[in-house]
Amino acid sequence: MSTFTEQLLEALPPPGDPVTIGALAEKLNDENRRVVRSMDVLRRRGLVVRLESGLYKLTPAGEEARHGGASLKSGPRKPHTGRARKPAPFRQALWTALRFGEAATIPDMLSLIPEEVHGRNPHSNAYHYLRRLAVAGFVLRLTQRDPGTALTSNGFIRFRLIKNTGPLAPFWSGKAKKMIDQNVSENDDG
Repeated sequence: MSTFTEQLLEALPPPGDPVTIGALAEKLNDENRRVVRSMDVLRRRGLVVRLESGLYKLTPAGEEARHGGASLKSGPRKPHTGRARKPAPFRQALWTALRFGEAATIPDMLSLIPEEVHGRNPHSNAYHYLRRLAVAGFVLRLTQRDPGTALTSNGFIRFRLIKNTGPLAPFWSGKAKKMIDQNVSENDDG
């Protein structure tokens, strides 16, 4: 089944013959705005040129694509070569605080992070992130606690980084259902 853009490419006259949006919409029995959107896709790919508002013509590359049966689907047309996503600034700052090497409590780590990075409920966010890191084997939750500030407090949990793989903070991927570490490649055992 061909896309509307592919149908539009087939409906265009030979190169050199200009055509209007209205004429194409009538030929394909569709709305002008849908034709305009698809013509813009063809224009970005260099298959048509816009002579003036509402007037287009097929290029030689467009003619070649039409005869070659080019697939004009949405999505990337080249291999993805971009860097992996950047971790959230707060969690990146937590990871950096952990990398100092000493065991630390959440309040200790929060004191090292600028206030503007904290966001909403930094204690809860830090605890959930550290718990994920502990399950993934990056962080060890120590049994000895620091004294708490409240009279009935059990004390503050201390965390120590045991798997320091690099400067980029690992992040939880809901799709893969695991922690992703951008510091090591998929082929590494680390």
